[in-house]
Amino acid sequence: MESRSEGKPPRLIVRYRGKGAAPLEQAQEEIAKRGLQVVDRSSRMLLLEDSGTVSSAESLKRALPEWSVSEEIHYSIPDPTPRVKGPGKS
Repeated sequence: MESRSEGKPPRLIVRYRGKGAAPLEQAQEEIAKRGLQVVDRSSRMLLLEDSGTVSSAESLKRALPEWSVSEEIHYSIPDPTPRVKGPGKS
């Protein structure tokens, strides 16, 4: 089962798909223009916290064509312990 973090601002995952070193300065300028905040980073990826507007994600996709932008999704892990239902329970 997938879910978005309810009650929390949406988070975006931004990944550089181009060749060579990621142009982080250019990306950070575009991110700052849209009021997004960098929560975490690696050499080719950024985790952003959004103010809740879908338009910022869409405009970021257009401004950074070599970067993929997607919304963070959480998946619940199923309970690995099987349970036996007692008599009379369905």
